[in-house]
Amino acid sequence: MIKRRTIKKLTQERDHLTNIMARHDFRKRGKLNAVVIDDDFSVLRLMKSYLKDYGFQTVSVYEDEYNGLKSIAENLPDIVILDLRLKITNGINIAKVLSSMIGIEVPVLLISEQNKNEKELIEVVNSTRVRFLKKPFNKTLLEEKLFNLLERKELKKTG
Repeated sequence: MIKRRTIKKLTQERDHLTNIMARHDFRKRGKLNAVVIDDDFSVLRLMKSYLKDYGFQTVSVYEDEYNGLKSIAENLPDIVILDLRLKITNGINIAKVLSSMIGIEVPVLLISEQNKNEKELIEVVNSTRVRFLKKPFNKTLLEEKLFNLLERKELKKTG
């Protein structure tokens, strides 16, 4: 027999999760596009799946920085997700390049298993458009980070 407190607690948790899901319904935001640059194909595949689940219309994934940056410059995505450690450079350098480009106001999520360049990472993350997420991460935490970045982008547009 299930106790009344257990049912009440389960109901509260369900309602809380429903509110979070409604708040994070990216589909309400229109046709969102993302670019993901990571040298690990399994991460690219996972990210593409997650972003599609969140309602992103276009998710372009790249294992190399050159083609990823080219896509960002040509398509101006709504969000960019970068691995901190890449083949030629690192996500911090790419984030700095993006923030210095005139006309590109794209939020950036840096992801990594480790952060050797902690001082540099803190400097970049202090930017209003860059956030950090440590691997491995869960889908809910990724969703929360993306939502916050997109909210900040919208607030900057309207404010």
